[in-house]
Amino acid sequence: MRNNILIIDDDMDLCTLLSRFLSKNGYETDIAHTGSKGIAKFSEKKYDVVICDYRLGDMEGKEVVSALKKLNQQVIILVITGYNNRNQRVKWLSSVHRHLRAARVSQQTVKYMRTVSSLSGIPLPPRHCMHRWIL
Repeated sequence: MRNNILIIDDDMDLCTLLSRFLSKNGYETDIAHTGSKGIAKFSEKKYDVVICDYRLGDMEGKEVVSALKKLNQQVIILVITGYNNRNQRVKWLSSVHRHLRAARVSQQTVKYMRTVSSLSGIPLPPRHCMHRWIL
């Protein structure tokens, strides 16, 4: 069975790039360009991982995370952003802290995170800290 990944981002070029890369590496991907369309797709199909932008055209990523976690507490959500403001990231993470779960990070999760990191240029936290970043 292929792993299903939902990409939610208003940057169409990034969605296409991520989707092609992941598809070539054996993953099944779907794309949504707004938060509301992402939530709708998520409610219709089972996804193992969601890659979601922090800022979307119709809503903020934290609203999407909240809605997705209400539908499935177990889904792994990777939040990405082009913004490089540490204070904003800390503020956002603290606003969704109720969704954070300290869990053992599987090799598959690390693989997803490395893929996103390599495509985005965002460095990964050390492996022993990754549980802090899994939503």
